[in-house]
Amino acid sequence: MNIFYVSSNEQECAQALDDKRLNKMIVETAQIISTTLREEGHLTESESLYLYKSTHKNHPCVKWASDYPYNIFWLIELLGEYLIEYYYRFDKIHKTSIIYLVVPKRICGLYNKPPILVQDKIRGIDCYNEDIIVAYRNYLNAKWATDKTEPKWTNREKPEWANYERSE
Repeated sequence: MNIFYVSSNEQECAQALDDKRLNKMIVETAQIISTTLREEGHLTESESLYLYKSTHKNHPCVKWASDYPYNIFWLIELLGEYLIEYYYRFDKIHKTSIIYLVVPKRICGLYNKPPILVQDKIRGIDCYNEDIIVAYRNYLNAKWATDKTEPKWTNREKPEWANYERSE
């Protein structure tokens, strides 16, 4: 579970993800939103029918989402951008779209940046001592360099900061 904060702009965050992570982040973001809203009691009974069950209640991303009111609403906007990007790339609607449609939306304000969770001991990736946006960009570059398959951006160019080199 993570929030790939590669830009302060939600649309840029969505467009930067490769196809594999875009699909994964749609589900994970919906899980974080669902858990936060369920645990905070911000749902009507009918809204709760469409959301995921609570999971990973103590995960740093879930805690971040519930720490400050605007964090969850920024995350909801990010989910919306992920879903737009998914439709753009694959010309189909992701099943998770129903969650975006039923969650409460508010006017967004200032939010706290998400927690930095950019470490993968197996791959030797540790980007904790960097600016959060740089850390997540470096983390994704390191992941893309070591993925089993070449990352792909359907109908989209890879981000200009994607400078990974794959080791064959």
